[in-house]
Amino acid sequence: MSFAICHSNELIRAAQAQWQVIQENQAANNKAEQELVALGEELRHELAEHDRLFATLRALHKAGRKSGDSELEAAYDASSENRGRCLELVQAIEAKLTSPARVYC
Repeated sequence: MSFAICHSNELIRAAQAQWQVIQENQAANNKAEQELVALGEELRHELAEHDRLFATLRALHKAGRKSGDSELEAAYDASSENRGRCLELVQAIEAKLTSPARVYC
């Protein structure tokens, strides 16, 4: 009888430990999801900025601005920086999605 009680206690402790791991994994998943949402929002903002910069470049070209024009060059520089930020955000999102730390419960 004491063997059965001892074995039951071990099973209970193992189940409690497993439950703790599940809760920790869920907390990690929730945090990762929040981080992904924040990165997605930041990317959405940068893509809106990209649209604005593209419209500015198009307008400058239609106005006949040529290479060497300071406003056109500034718009190109801003567009290049924006592209870099977008790529960084995409890479950060990809890294989060492929992270081995991400555990699905």
